[in-house]
Amino acid sequence: ALGNRAGRAPSSAGAMGPPPWTPRDRRCMAPARVDYYAMLGVPRLATAEQLRKAYRRKALEHHPDKNLGHVLEATESFKRVAEAYSVLRDPAQRARYDRADGTAVRGFSVQGAMDLFRDVFGEEITAGLTRVADEVVRPKVQRAAAPLISGFTSAVDRCSKAEVVRDAMAAGLGSIASEADAELQMYVRSQERCLALLEESREKLTQHEVQHRARMSALQRDLDEADQAVHRWTAYVPLLLISLQLAGMWAGPSPSTAFIVMAWLATILFVLDGVARWRMSMGAHAGLKDAERQFAANSVPLQEAVKEAERALRVATDALRRAQAAAAKAQEDLRTSQRDGASLGAAATVGRHICGKVMRFASETLASPRLTPRLLMTPRLLISPRVVS
Repeated sequence: ALGNRAGRAPSSAGAMGPPPWTPRDRRCMAPARVDYYAMLGVPRLATAEQLRKAYRRKALEHHPDKNLGHVLEATESFKRVAEAYSVLRDPAQRARYDRADGTAVRGFSVQGAMDLFRDVFGEEITAGLTRVADEVVRPKVQRAAAPLISGFTSAVDRCSKAEVVRDAMAAGLGSIASEADAELQMYVRSQERCLALLEESREKLTQHEVQHRARMSALQRDLDEADQAVHRWTAYVPLLLISLQLAGMWAGPSPSTAFIVMAWLATILFVLDGVARWRMSMGAHAGLKDAERQFAANSVPLQEAVKEAERALRVATDALRRAQAAAAKAQEDLRTSQRDGASLGAAATVGRHICGKVMRFASETLASPRLTPRLLMTPRLLISPRVVS
């Protein structure tokens, strides 16, 4: 209907169509245009003196200390006037502003507006204006608001003593306390699980270290035995040489062929035995180094698991501490409400609690895959007992 009224055909989906820009296109929008001359009430060809007089008049009119009844609106106007004068009094900024056809300056703060006011009017006038606001205007505003505050306080006190209000606040605070206790128990169980996980991770790391020490002890024994065998073989080399020399002397200058063959066979067997012992020693050294590398590689994930379990335990402990504080505060609020009656603080606490439950229910409902647009618009969903509770 809106599309037909504007002279455009509606989209095929029957909706109003996409917006003229998407959130990503916000940065492409044209900057805001503000008429600084109109803010100060001067013509575009105003001189520096005219700008100064106009600023003094507008700044005094909108100063927050002179408008304590509506400080927020006065502060915003005061800031805009200061922004306009800060641009127009500088010839370079004024020329750039005129060329940009009224593009506003961004980032002008209240403190900057106050500094400009102090620069134009002087420290004495600024301090005097603040002193007048503190000593004259503000007490008048407080005296004028005192009857309203007193009446509001009396109304709140009467409401807090009403039985239905007390019962409602007690029920709401009781629900908050119950949920806080349930959440506390959940975090207690979470901390227990983290403790069990940490103990399990540490036990696995300890078992891995024990197995590594046992394996290293066995490998070290094998290495010691191999080294001793090599040392013994080295000690047998001189004995072999002496034996061969004595046998040669006994055989005479022309030993028999059998003697020569036996001597060569003995020498070859002795050398082969030494090579075997040396290889055994080198293999033991390599096995020891491989065991060290495997232990280091296998220890890394176990150590990371222990660190992760410790981090999870710290997080669970912090969450448990916060849950304990929340449960204690909920119980204290409930006891205070039962003793002193309802209060605005208790009402705000219960209101936040109810709003939080409504928002959680709405998010869970909207995330449900069984939810349809027709079901979303049904009054039954909007007044569901879960929302009321």
